[in-house]
Amino acid sequence: MPEDAWYHQHVTTTVAYLARGKLHVRSAGSPALTLESQFGQQVRDRAVRMQQKHAWKTRGRGSQFAGALLAGAAAKDPAAMRIATTGVARGRSTGELLYVLDTSEVGGVFAVPATGGEEKRLFHGSDQRVKHLCVGPEAIACSVVGLAGTANVAAMRTDGSELVELTEGDSVDLAPTWRPDAARRLVYQSAGIARNAQGMPVGLGPFGIHELDIDSGRVTPIVEEPTRDFLAPKVARDGAIYYVRRPYRVPGQRATWRIALDVLLIPLRFLWALFQFFNFFSAKYTGRTLTAGGPQKQASDLRQMMIWSNLVDAEAAARAEGRQGEVGPALVPSSWELVRQRGGAAPEVLARAVVCFDLCDDGGLVYSDGSS
Repeated sequence: MPEDAWYHQHVTTTVAYLARGKLHVRSAGSPALTLESQFGQQVRDRAVRMQQKHAWKTRGRGSQFAGALLAGAAAKDPAAMRIATTGVARGRSTGELLYVLDTSEVGGVFAVPATGGEEKRLFHGSDQRVKHLCVGPEAIACSVVGLAGTANVAAMRTDGSELVELTEGDSVDLAPTWRPDAARRLVYQSAGIARNAQGMPVGLGPFGIHELDIDSGRVTPIVEEPTRDFLAPKVARDGAIYYVRRPYRVPGQRATWRIALDVLLIPLRFLWALFQFFNFFSAKYTGRTLTAGGPQKQASDLRQMMIWSNLVDAEAAARAEGRQGEVGPALVPSSWELVRQRGGAAPEVLARAVVCFDLCDDGGLVYSDGSS
């Protein structure tokens, strides 16, 4: 049975998801709908107008007059501006979505109907970047990323006003979610920041899952281990906690064999660098390279991105899992597990190679491996 036929016959849940920095919504029986941000387009249009306004400074006689003053301060290409949707969550009412827009200039939180239409701006600012929204009965929980690399759990009113940070410290607190059985409690992931002797950040400790009682300010660890990360917690109505579990990678840690190999390859890398140096001058002044052509390098999808503070190389993960050549292989290895933990029972592994997930109202769940 074709994939779309299976989807239309069996799936009735409407799913909102992010792909290539854009927000998409898919319902059973309908193709995916892409929701474009009106605010993002306004930011780009404003940059285009500014570029056109100052274009005289870089053309003709104007460039001779202002060239020295504008050296190193050329206007950026508006088409290359970063305008990306970086988070999505259920809205404050049925049929509404909240999403986070991140641009080169400003970030914001917006509400939009799931069927498309006019968006409403709830929050925006350049000093604080908001991530990981979760709507509760009284407030919207989120993470606020600071300029120093820290991140705190915060909450704002459902209209986007009165943003208040609820945690503090030299840590990265992300992905808060409300407990269904306690209106004033949040569950979130947290990791301490590792710093060197000069106070510069060099990495993160393992992520654990904590619970915050907003009224008392008390923080209670739920699950944490020195060799694993626990990410993106969600709490079901029955009290079960779902999360993504993965091996913890020590910052800067390298295998002994890899270090030895790097040392052995130093002479070869030096000769390769020397060859490239002369190859550059040959191409520049004669128009020909030192090599006699050869097959062109095939364009490749690098598929490297930062996920939960780890740089993920999808190609390396595919090779390690033996999935090279598959159509749409998982973005992460199978060691990224979706786990359910109920009370004092042992954790249950529900799926592998999971990047993100969400709980459905009917007790089911939706998850992604980054490609499907």
